[in-house]
Amino acid sequence: MKSFIVLIIIYLSVHLTSQQDTISNKYKIIAEAYGDLNADGIEEKVSVLETIEKSESGNIRLIQIYRYMDGKWTVWHSSDKAILKYQKDIMMSDPFDGIKIDHDTLLIYFSGGSSWKWSYTDRYRFQNNQFELIGYTSNYFKLCEYWLTVDYNLST
Repeated sequence: MKSFIVLIIIYLSVHLTSQQDTISNKYKIIAEAYGDLNADGIEEKVSVLETIEKSESGNIRLIQIYRYMDGKWTVWHSSDKAILKYQKDIMMSDPFDGIKIDHDTLLIYFSGGSSWKWSYTDRYRFQNNQFELIGYTSNYFKLCEYWLTVDYNLST
């Protein structure tokens, strides 16, 4: 009986450890944020993932928004278009600067440049049963010489 239990434990330990998280096999998490995105008083989780999959212009990036349901995080919304790709063979750095949840909105930050620099922020809100772009702020500048800021409010 003891040997039977030992065999079951060995079998389960081998098979349970061989199952790997699909995110760790296919994606690398590069940013996460938590906050209420739909004004229901319950936090959602937002993850930005970089896929192993390649494209002509760099690794594909994915943003996923999760809701906590039945004791686990479940994908609620997803997009592979909202996050700029990182091209490792170019001189500039990664354009993705991060994400933040503020006042029921999702902010996505990007920046780049060398002597002349740029940055922009996309602001999304959950409305009409989907995430809609409600704002865009763009900066184009050269330190101590030139600065241009453009801010669009798309929700009014």
